[in-house]
Amino acid sequence: MSTISTPGIGSGIDINAIVGAYIDASRVPFEERTAEKQSTYTNQITGYGTLQSAVDSLKTSLTKLADPDLYSGMSMSMSSASNFSAKIDDTADIGSFELEVKQLAEAQKLTSTGFVAEDAVGEGSLELSLGSSSFTIDIAADATIEDIKNAINDADSNPGISASIVTDDTGSHLVLNSTETGTDNQINITAFDAGGTEITDGTGLGQLQFDSTDVANSQMSETQAAQDAIVIIDGSLTVTNSSNTIENAIQGVTLDLKSANDDGDTTTITISEDNSQVENAVKAFIDAYNGYTETSKSLQYVNLDAEITAPLNGDSTVRMMDRQFRELASSAFGSGVFTSLSQLGITTNEEGYLDLDSDVLSDAVKNNKEDLQSFFVGTESEPGLAVSFEEKISVYSGADGIVSTRINTLTGQVERLDIETETFNERLATQEEQLYSRFNAMDITVASLQNTLSFVTSQLSNLPGVVSQDS
Repeated sequence: MSTISTPGIGSGIDINAIVGAYIDASRVPFEERTAEKQSTYTNQITGYGTLQSAVDSLKTSLTKLADPDLYSGMSMSMSSASNFSAKIDDTADIGSFELEVKQLAEAQKLTSTGFVAEDAVGEGSLELSLGSSSFTIDIAADATIEDIKNAINDADSNPGISASIVTDDTGSHLVLNSTETGTDNQINITAFDAGGTEITDGTGLGQLQFDSTDVANSQMSETQAAQDAIVIIDGSLTVTNSSNTIENAIQGVTLDLKSANDDGDTTTITISEDNSQVENAVKAFIDAYNGYTETSKSLQYVNLDAEITAPLNGDSTVRMMDRQFRELASSAFGSGVFTSLSQLGITTNEEGYLDLDSDVLSDAVKNNKEDLQSFFVGTESEPGLAVSFEEKISVYSGADGIVSTRINTLTGQVERLDIETETFNERLATQEEQLYSRFNAMDITVASLQNTLSFVTSQLSNLPGVVSQDS
């Protein structure tokens, strides 16, 4: 509808101005109220989102402290960049060990004589074994070396022999690889003719015969012998393993061998208690707790002089969280050497933040790790601080927590405001249309009356004896 204000044709009244003023009298207060509500809800949603991030960080730190494995942690160091990697678990014992990798485990590889690719090799069957497992494939009279390769790879009962073809100037060679390393995984091949008789003269399928116990007289060539890994520990203890991953030769230690040492070279691994993990976990908790405290304060800040009020000022949920978290941080847990955070060098200052005496904490971790676990983890019947705190904070954090619920509620209120605004605008447009219709009808009526008045006046002026006032 036009926004140009023009007088009514008949009445001379500014209809646009009157209708606009009437509509604005309803629209402006509504928009101001809606904008204020929307700003409040949006700021609260942002505030709760910031709070949720701080709560989630605090929960993450508590989950770490509540893990019993944290307190039995070990660390390992190596004397040099080594030809093996190592990792430890919580069953590892403290100590130092000198290691020399004498040789790696290898998988066996066999290569046949060269064949003409299109020629048939021979009719019969091949029995192949890998370690203690074996399988048999039947070979047709017209089968080529390629067909034999496919039959080996496609056999359902193949325990781990991989076949391929390599072609050079002497022909196409069948190459067999064991998929497993070590001397327990050697390949043996026996060839039989169509009647089931073993072929021993090296003809036909007999060209693929191989005996791991008599390599020199076998038809296929061994290009890589099966070999076990050998590691010498502390100069006198020999460990033999079929793979290059060796577990628990040293209790709790897994070795992953990469290459053999040069003769006489060794690497020392040292296993010791890892106190840094516990200290770092406690410090992470302090940082997260202080981060939450700072966030909570900023979201409830009020400055009357500057007329500044934070979005969650007076919020009952935040006040309840603050109170419960402070109570947990100051409560006693366990019955061991440590029953409070203050005994670990952790105290609450006047502003509600946690302060740390690092020397006190380091001494506690070094000398009383079991009592630390008792304080933070506790038992099923008497949970420690971290477990209790984590349980309490779970009520507020996560997708189903109270904070997320408040965010969802506020988001719903913003969506309802949008719907209310749309409905209000539709209703206002209808009112505006009705007002224009009424005022336009009035204007037409006034114009008609004015025309009638002009006509009557004109007629009267023409009657005999009627004197115009203008004369």
